[in-house]
Amino acid sequence: MQGSEIPQEIITALIALGGVVLSVAVSAYLSLRQTNVEMRKLRSETVQSYADRLLDERLKVYPSFYSILSSFSKRVWREPISREALSKFHEAINDWNSEHGILLSGRTNIVENRFYK
Repeated sequence: MQGSEIPQEIITALIALGGVVLSVAVSAYLSLRQTNVEMRKLRSETVQSYADRLLDERLKVYPSFYSILSSFSKRVWREPISREALSKFHEAINDWNSEHGILLSGRTNIVENRFYK
């Protein structure tokens, strides 16, 4: 053995170490990737669950809102609307909103806010 040669055992150990480091790096990358996939899946399921529950709640309360609007619109077509009728309609919408307004979408809230101006 000459002074500048690296012993065979050291070369073998370095190759083994390189294999282990590469294996750990690939394993960490794959684990991180799988974790990201699972997190996206969990977020998606959470959003879907929220949307399903929100839809269920809306379907329970929207018929009463529709009834208020439908009755008023039919009345508008049948007869002139008095200030008192308009006031009662406004009060019915306010009462419904006080109880169920949290279920309205952002877009619906924008339209509704125009109604109050």
